[in-house]
Amino acid sequence: MDKTMNEKNQGTQDKRGRPFMRGGQNCLWIVTMFTLLSAVLPLPAQADGDEAIVLRQYVLSAEAMAYSALTEIDSIAYYEGKPFEGIAYERYSNGRLLRVQSYSRGHKHGYMYVWYPDGTPQLYTNYRRGHLNGRFMGWYPNGTLIYDIILNQGRFVGDYLYDDDESQQRAETEVTEGEGNIGDGQQE
Repeated sequence: MDKTMNEKNQGTQDKRGRPFMRGGQNCLWIVTMFTLLSAVLPLPAQADGDEAIVLRQYVLSAEAMAYSALTEIDSIAYYEGKPFEGIAYERYSNGRLLRVQSYSRGHKHGYMYVWYPDGTPQLYTNYRRGHLNGRFMGWYPNGTLIYDIILNQGRFVGDYLYDDDESQQRAETEVTEGEGNIGDGQQE
């Protein structure tokens, strides 16, 4: 009457009469399938991150202005003689967006997105008062991450890049001290 463990697990059914395995074999099967599929279908790093999704789903505002209508003098963008306020865009000859840039009082301020000619995300970054500020991400045409760094007013602060063997993520930071407003309204 004694059955081996394999014999006990064979032919077991759930409440609906569907066969299943007991004793942790389901978990082992799921892990094995995931491992096999991951090896066959490698996923590009960050291809489906929030930033890439934003670029893929971006819809240009009807109020956006073509870059060709703007004039830039000393890093300030003007439209009809006044500092430009809004979104500027540029298109490829195929009609797809090449880039969009947000402006405030003529300065690059807010997001800037860039795409490859086929519409694939190429660059995601932000500006603050004319300087690169915040997350700066770029992708190869196949969706693989090229760089993912953090900037503060145009200066490198850190990165989110993988080691050569892609086994460990590192975050490097550059600690700098400078003069300026420390948040209390007083200059140092």
